[in-house]
Amino acid sequence: MKALSIKELEEVKVQLDPKSKDYWRKMESLTNRTLYQAYVNSQKAENNRIDFDDIIWADDVKPIAEILTRLGVQEFTISVRAGSLLDILSEFEELGFRIKGMTKVNISYDKTRQIPALLLVHK
Repeated sequence: MKALSIKELEEVKVQLDPKSKDYWRKMESLTNRTLYQAYVNSQKAENNRIDFDDIIWADDVKPIAEILTRLGVQEFTISVRAGSLLDILSEFEELGFRIKGMTKVNISYDKTRQIPALLLVHK
């Protein structure tokens, strides 16, 4: 199945009943699950960029990079603190993204607090 863009996802989201038991499963099946969850959490936190505040699985890096590139997303942040982060960053580097520096992002459960995050940009 072709992964949908964020705009396409939003259009589908409007058609689905958010109270439906299958709502999240259907939404996640239309794109990469990790990317979609990062998008949802970033909206809750009112961040300007998609922020990965939860673990990024190695198998997700290539699909995420492909979708972000296809959508024209030039930058995103990673605020998760994971032991495999260096491996994940290395994979993003191989797929056309590089670390630009550090920034701060809002926390999804407390928008008044910010935490450090790595800023990645498309090369």
